[in-house]
Amino acid sequence: MIRIAFLGLGGVGGYFGSKLSRRFAGSSEVEIIFLAREKTAAAIRANGIKLITPEEEFVTHPTVVATNAHEAGDIDYLIVSVKSYDLASGLEQFRDCISAQTIILPLLNGIDAEEKIRALFPANQVWSGCVYIVSRLTAPGVITETGNIHRLHFGCDQSREKCNELYQILKACHADIFLEENIRDVIWEKFIFISTIASLTSYLDVCIGKILEHEGNRRLLTQLLNEICEVARAEKIVLPEDIVASTVGKMGKLPYETTSSMHSDFQKRSRTEFRSLTAHVVQLADKHRLLVPTYRTLLAGLVTRNNLTSDKF
Repeated sequence: MIRIAFLGLGGVGGYFGSKLSRRFAGSSEVEIIFLAREKTAAAIRANGIKLITPEEEFVTHPTVVATNAHEAGDIDYLIVSVKSYDLASGLEQFRDCISAQTIILPLLNGIDAEEKIRALFPANQVWSGCVYIVSRLTAPGVITETGNIHRLHFGCDQSREKCNELYQILKACHADIFLEENIRDVIWEKFIFISTIASLTSYLDVCIGKILEHEGNRRLLTQLLNEICEVARAEKIVLPEDIVASTVGKMGKLPYETTSSMHSDFQKRSRTEFRSLTAHVVQLADKHRLLVPTYRTLLAGLVTRNNLTSDKF
């Protein structure tokens, strides 16, 4: 039996995990395991996990909801979609069920997750992936999707057979799954999208619609996009010639009130992925001796406005 575990049951892990759980309920070939904190685990054990999308609404009851490695058992594939600041602690919590044969697929917003995971698990295959989706954890065990895009891209440069195996399993429950030859370029395209919009919605404290309709805000967005694309090219990333226009076009297809998860976290005064989504761009720019004045302005503004210290981003 192939055992696939999800660590992080928010908008990404909860969405794809619930679809897989429903598809393979009662299967003797694939088992889905949810790795969760006590509060979330209790809610799912009692009521199942509920997915609400514009097309459907369903509840599925996974057979394994674990709060520790003993409850989880051995894992073949571990799909990780926690917040970047919870990555190390989340993996350490379940270290004893991650063998050298476990393949780890991070689906995080930033571009530095693989490096962090390899430092913790140097013997494991660590693949690369990203997701385009607008969904949120709206209550313990309840995932709500509000957008019209839900694509998962992944790839690896190691076991092609294993890549195809996971691809076929994911494809069995969701159409928009893509196995990529050049996944690093794909991840950077996503990072360009999420870094700019997360940084700007948080800095301006507005939704995407208000950024796109306001000339000054839209100009800031274009400046951010040009700066991060310069950093990407310095990192040897091959970008489409129309990357700036196409990224703005993707944003324009989202519902007017859509915002970033980082903006939502700032509004709640919670921890944010500030370090991975904003500060990391400035750090890479410094590495390549590039000027990114708009990013630096937003970085300084967010730090000052939110009284951030290094431990909060």
